[in-house]
Amino acid sequence: MKKLSIIGFLFICVLGLSQNQFHMNQYVLHSTFINPAALKIQTNINGAIFHRSQWTGLEGAPVTQGININYPFKNHKSFLGVTLIQDKIAINNNKEISCVYSHKFKTGKNSHLIFGLGATLGFYKADFNQINVNDPNDPVFNAGPTNSILPNVKF
Repeated sequence: MKKLSIIGFLFICVLGLSQNQFHMNQYVLHSTFINPAALKIQTNINGAIFHRSQWTGLEGAPVTQGININYPFKNHKSFLGVTLIQDKIAINNNKEISCVYSHKFKTGKNSHLIFGLGATLGFYKADFNQINVNDPNDPVFNAGPTNSILPNVKF
């Protein structure tokens, strides 16, 4: 059983893919960047802008910026929002655009359930030419910039 557990763990580690999501402080103030249902906490047109720089003065230091704008529909039960994020760290330069929707359902006399749904399109770029390597013929780092566009859905 122990061998099977170790083999299973190694198999998951080899096949597993990780996520690279931007890091943000003050989640309470900027919750709509992470959770689409948080749009409905507000009752009018609202938005937020943030900028975060870490390790200032160092080459390749993380820098993250974001902006979002949220708009209620006439019945004030639904919101629609747009979010733009740019996250740059070292050789990685990531940009995301998200459209989010939230709706408030009445579940009782004094209770509600808020449902949120978001669709994100991420543009990811890694420029391997910026890395100083010992062997300039190394095929891993000789590929130049790699670009990918990845969709994501969140709720």
